[in-house]
Amino acid sequence: MSNCNDDKIIRVNMVKHRINQNKIKDVEGPVNFNLRCARIKLETEDEEILITNLDPAEADLKELKEIYNMHWGIETKYNLLKNGIKLEKFTGDTDRAVQQDFYASIYISNLASIMIADAQEEYDKLHQNSQKKHEYKINQRMAIAYLKEDLLHVLLQDDLQKAMKLYEKFVKKLSKHVVAIRRDRKFERPTRHNPKYGRTNKKLF
Repeated sequence: MSNCNDDKIIRVNMVKHRINQNKIKDVEGPVNFNLRCARIKLETEDEEILITNLDPAEADLKELKEIYNMHWGIETKYNLLKNGIKLEKFTGDTDRAVQQDFYASIYISNLASIMIADAQEEYDKLHQNSQKKHEYKINQRMAIAYLKEDLLHVLLQDDLQKAMKLYEKFVKKLSKHVVAIRRDRKFERPTRHNPKYGRTNKKLF
């Protein structure tokens, strides 16, 4: 993509051979279509090349950069599900075990999101007058770690008031663990040295 200008329309010709080579289904060649190649500069002075079907009239370079920044919310959420909660790993091999693990993972993820939001509100309230170089957000990995430690104590508490006190204590503890929000992040994708599809067993919570 070194020949991509700041904003350029590229004509893609998909002949039958390329369609078969890329195993594209439900398409009978040849097919021609346009793609937009846009180069944006990050605050780190690095450059990103974006390929999109958005027309320049729909989104200029500045708007494309804003859209690009929005994807971090999706990236970090999937990172939480995949690496924090181990969504892709299961405790059993049967259909029922896989379904139970999947729904349990989503349930834990939703609980984590609620607790992170409450901890963020607690942190913002305590630091609303602070002058800091960066904005800060709750560390998701710490939220998962605390969930594993404290969640059962809250859920198994019969007394609602005691359960709420435990929850508030948990939120205050979590609000102390924050990481800086860095705009225009760009991470190199690590080279995969292990098999793409490894063992899918995981430990129980």
